[in-house]
Amino acid sequence: MKIKHLIILLFCLYGIAMTYIIIYAYDPFIDKDVSQEEDEIYDYFSHFFGETSIKYDLLYAHKDITFKKIQKPSKPIHNPNTLRIDTINHTIRNDIDRYKECEQRWKERFGDIVDLYELGFRNKENGWCLVKLTFGGFNYRDGGAGLYVYFNIIYPYAVGYFDKSIYRPSVKNAVESSLNFWINDNNSSYKADFRQGSFDAFFDDLKRFSAKCKYYKYDGSQKPSRNRYLYEASLYNQPLKDLYSFENEEEYELQPLDGSYYWNGYHRVYNAFTRPYYVSLEKQFSVINDTKKAYRTKWMCGLTLIFIQIIIPFLLVARKQQKLQSETLYDKLKRLCNPSLFMKNYNKEKVDAANKIYQKLLQTSPNDKESLDEIQQEAVEKLKITLIDKTMIDDLKKKVNPQNYVKNYNAEKVALANDLYSRLTKENLTYNEFIEIQDLSKQL
Repeated sequence: MKIKHLIILLFCLYGIAMTYIIIYAYDPFIDKDVSQEEDEIYDYFSHFFGETSIKYDLLYAHKDITFKKIQKPSKPIHNPNTLRIDTINHTIRNDIDRYKECEQRWKERFGDIVDLYELGFRNKENGWCLVKLTFGGFNYRDGGAGLYVYFNIIYPYAVGYFDKSIYRPSVKNAVESSLNFWINDNNSSYKADFRQGSFDAFFDDLKRFSAKCKYYKYDGSQKPSRNRYLYEASLYNQPLKDLYSFENEEEYELQPLDGSYYWNGYHRVYNAFTRPYYVSLEKQFSVINDTKKAYRTKWMCGLTLIFIQIIIPFLLVARKQQKLQSETLYDKLKRLCNPSLFMKNYNKEKVDAANKIYQKLLQTSPNDKESLDEIQQEAVEKLKITLIDKTMIDDLKKKVNPQNYVKNYNAEKVALANDLYSRLTKENLTYNEFIEIQDLSKQL
């Protein structure tokens, strides 16, 4: 393969390798690291939450109780102009079924209540408060991606009593007994997933993972999850106003909803719960992209350095060959007859001969063909130098090979090529003969 063809091939391979690095090469390595982080995070928190992906915890308990007696809420009345949010179809529409549901729930919760007391829950701690943690896994939200955990706050907001003639415990005792039921009674829907201290432990772990991870960082902004429940009801089981009745979505998100209740033969304690808010380990797309960019730059620089180390020797050889091919007889003799060339393997006779020939050459004009022919014959005879480069002979042989002109047959070119090839392959080819063949080959 000619050196120039090899150089072209190396440049092509370099271009292909650079293109691959820019588009593909670094992605699998970074994506693998990201996936490993995801797997580690997911495995840990899946184990933390268990099969139900839910944990209940007690935020506080046994706080002072403030309350006031209020009128029992009236039965819900259907208003056809009121809208509800349908989370299944993601639409907002009129729905009379919602009011039928609220009416039935109201009858169940408040139909047999004779006295009702509202707790001072709105702006202060009152009695007790639970939190429900829900593991959301890896999801996409707000244009990002990450591991999400939702939490709802659950707290008592009212105590209702049955017939006055029956013994009734105090409001405080009723609230305390409801807490004891939720966290200790086997009939409680919370007990199986209740774990004291799990809320703080989870957030500690979330922050610890954030400090450890490179591609996921803790986001504790507690954004609304925008989850909607079918047949949402506000406190006292009243149909929730539609979203557009609030000044903004944040106010709508903060509206507490009517939840579960505890009851015995004397009273009911009604729970409120907030809509879920989420915290997360957010995927850091900018970090991922910057890391990929750094890898790409590093690989491109490394590849370029390797390429330069490989290509420079070939370029030097190609430059030398090009220089030899364009070299005149005068320049060639001047290069090959320099006495210093015969000092390495010292030969007195050749040094003397070279000294005389080189002196004669410097006194000869580069255009004096006759004198240069005499000098070159003397140099070949006395110095045993070769004026014809083997690479140049091989290249010329390929050019004048008669087979090149048989396929697209041309009798004159075949005859000329055959003659030149024959002359080129004979022994003791002189420099002048080579130059003559080279000149004649231009006719092919």
